[in-house]
Amino acid sequence: MTLAQYIQSVNSKYISGIAREHAYRADLENLIKNIVPHIDVTNEPANVTDCGNPDYVLTENKIVVIVLNDTDTAKSFNILVPEEPVTASLSAGSVGTYVWDNK
Repeated sequence: MTLAQYIQSVNSKYISGIAREHAYRADLENLIKNIVPHIDVTNEPANVTDCGNPDYVLTENKIVVIVLNDTDTAKSFNILVPEEPVTASLSAGSVGTYVWDNK
């Protein structure tokens, strides 16, 4: 899937007025796989944080967690990595990216 195809598909779903969050996920996964084919994409991963899990995890011999705090208050959370949990916090309306080697 090219970027133009992705935009067209997402726009078409949006214009329909009936698409919800999950309606767009396959398109994003296909776009990511096309742009960076050596990356593994996991939709709805389990046990990544103690405050909910991300929509996707992208891996290439690394564990990458992208966290979005879409609230209007700062939030602290734990990221559950195999060695030991990592405690982090994000201010209101911010995004954080956390990366580890995948051993």
